Amino acid sequence: MNRTLTLGERLSRANWLLLGLGVLLSLVGVVTVGAAAQGQRLDYGWLQVRWTVIGIALCLLMLAIPYRTIVAWRFVIYAGGIALLLAVLFLGRGGRTAQRWLQFGPLRMQPSELMKVVMVLMLAGFIRYRD
Repeated sequence: MNRTLTLGERLSRANWLLLGLGVLLSLVGVVTVGAAAQGQRLDYGWLQVRWTVIGIALCLLMLAIPYRTIVAWRFVIYAGGIALLLAVLFLGRGGRTAQRWLQFGPLRMQPSELMKVVMVLMLAGFIRYRD
C-alpha cells in the first residue's frame, strides 16, 4: 500500500500532543519576550506574536504536504539553501560583528538556521534511500 494520504487522514494521524506542546512552548516564548521588552521603543512582544503565528501556519502547511513530496524535492531544497548561504557572502548584512543576515524587504533571515532543518531532511533521505 503506497498511496498518498488525504489531508484529512494526515490531520487525523498528526501527533496533536507534540504540536500542542510546541504551541505552548511558543506562547511561553511570547510571554518571556514581552516581559523582557517592557519599555523598549520597539514592541518586541508583538513581533514575537507575529512570528509565532507565522511559524504555526507554516507548521500546518508542512503537515498538509505529503512527506514523500518533501523528500523527493530534498535536493532542490538543499540547492536553494546553499544558494542562500552563498548569497550571504555577497548580500549579507552585519548584525554587530558578523555578516550572516539576508534582508528581503521587511524580512531578515539567517540562512544557517534554515540549513539546520534542510540538513535533517537530507540526512533522513540519505538514511532512507542509501541502498
